Amino acid sequence: MPAKDRGDVAHFMRGGEVVLQLGPVCIETVARQAWRRIVEKLTTRHDMRSTLEATLLREFIEATDFARMRSEHQELAGGLRCQVRLYWAPDGGVRWELHHLRGDKGPQ
Repeated sequence: MPAKDRGDVAHFMRGGEVVLQLGPVCIETVARQAWRRIVEKLTTRHDMRSTLEATLLREFIEATDFARMRSEHQELAGGLRCQVRLYWAPDGGVRWELHHLRGDKGPQ
């Protein structure tokens, strides 16, 4: 089944935050899938919330060294269920937080 048909890869929260749902694929793949979905949405409906979400995802993708991120946090390389919350920091940069889901304790 193509990656885009596996269900939601992101939940868009109030305030422009984005929660990425990781599982069989890595953080970079999920972030790019979420960005493509929100950009597709923007082609038919322009709203401030979607624009903020697209901007957050774009900044995250452009500013992140994904190889380093995956090497420092093996659960972000794919294969484990976890969530990554993206949000704007007070200084204007993108920040992220990793949240493990019940039943997945990280790499063994």
